[in-house]
Amino acid sequence: MGDFKYHFYSENGIFRETTLGVNVRSFDRLEDTDDDYFLRYTTITPSIKVELRRQDISQTKQFITLKYRNIRNEYAVYADPGIFYEKETNGRNVYEGSYELKQNTAFNKADIKFSILGESYEKGISTESYVRATLDANYSFKYRKNKKKSFDVRLYAGKFLTNSDKNFGAFPLALTSNGFTDNYYDNFYFGRSEQTGFLSQQINLDNGGFRFPIPNSASFARSNDLMVTMNIKADLPMKLPLNLPIKPYLDLGYYTATAPTAPNSSEFFYNAGVALDFFDGVLGIYFPLVGTEALMNQQPNFGSRISFNLDLNKLNGLEALRNISL
Repeated sequence: MGDFKYHFYSENGIFRETTLGVNVRSFDRLEDTDDDYFLRYTTITPSIKVELRRQDISQTKQFITLKYRNIRNEYAVYADPGIFYEKETNGRNVYEGSYELKQNTAFNKADIKFSILGESYEKGISTESYVRATLDANYSFKYRKNKKKSFDVRLYAGKFLTNSDKNFGAFPLALTSNGFTDNYYDNFYFGRSEQTGFLSQQINLDNGGFRFPIPNSASFARSNDLMVTMNIKADLPMKLPLNLPIKPYLDLGYYTATAPTAPNSSEFFYNAGVALDFFDGVLGIYFPLVGTEALMNQQPNFGSRISFNLDLNKLNGLEALRNISL
């Protein structure tokens, strides 16, 4: 794994800073203990990111990013049913452009990102393609005078502008992000392909952002058309014993699906509970208390409904320092 970046600045012109980068990742994504093999993925992602020039007193930053992902996955080939033969590798090329606006003041923080992403891929003997647009808007308002208590809202909308696969497609929008729906390998999972157990309950707060561990094998709550969600969390106003970072949260979501195999063409979901939120969102543990019946029925009991998020991407210390507004 490696992340290489080169920054250079311009005293004049529309661009204040330009960053050239290459990110390389390669990890095992699946283990088959019966046939004793591992399947691996490798991503190579060159990118160019520019920051638009701003007035010296402005608290607002604007960025434009162009990114190309080359994704290579290993797959198992069987000579006969149940007889492992060899591993093969296939590749994908994903193109993405985005515009991002960030604002950080003493009382609030906003981060709005609009992206368009597309690719062509092989599915059986046919070639499928899609173009997808997403809007991810995060807002944090500090509601106490000491500025240590905040109310956070995230709005997410995803829409397939084109999608040749009239079934779900290989890369649908998902209400909950987990190892199975991390189609571009943007996040780190300890049990990316686990179907049961504690590691299968790891999630990430992108895509629909629901804090509920939908099973990896389920096609439930995924859309090849449109998805809109809202995710809310808040600090409690009082001081808690041991300074525990307990926060109530609420997830709301709506999606439509045009796949002929979809049980419903449109659906509304909600999920609410309490979270333990550590290190400004790096680690979160989520305890769902109430939710839409169809969602809660995806897991049989309270223990299996608990999920956790470990966002290792936020541990990039150099990037965190660069994002401080001075």
